[in-house]
Amino acid sequence: MISRTFVASGVIAMLIGVGQRFMLTYAWALEVGLDPLPHWLHTHGVASETIGYALIIIGFFADVVLSLPAAWILLTLVPRRRLVYLTLAVLPCFIYFDAYLQWQLGLGWDLALSLGNARVLLALPFAAWLLGRFIRSRASVEVPQILRKQGVR
Repeated sequence: MISRTFVASGVIAMLIGVGQRFMLTYAWALEVGLDPLPHWLHTHGVASETIGYALIIIGFFADVVLSLPAAWILLTLVPRRRLVYLTLAVLPCFIYFDAYLQWQLGLGWDLALSLGNARVLLALPFAAWLLGRFIRSRASVEVPQILRKQGVR
């Protein structure tokens, strides 16, 4: 039987995913309008295709940084089923915004578009992985000391 806590955490994970997707979309609009990097690369003789791939890589790391708050919320959900929550946070928006709309618009398959889709799909799981490694390494040192001070064994 599925507990109410798990269902509530699943709904929260989906809402976090939708909110994170809209926040990233807003950040991408700001990035396109205010980023001086493409102009700087173009004036220094970097080819147009290379600029696109460089911006996808740089944008991915920006997306990871912007996804850290959402990843932290997903990591604190109870019961601890991180893979399920990450899937519920990422896949619904990815399926609708990227796969379905790409198919509806008849865009077909394109390498740059696929790399952009991968950027969207992997930013939150990568941020959760980084944050999980940090939390685990900090928790293994500090939690037992805190518990000992409170008298819990």
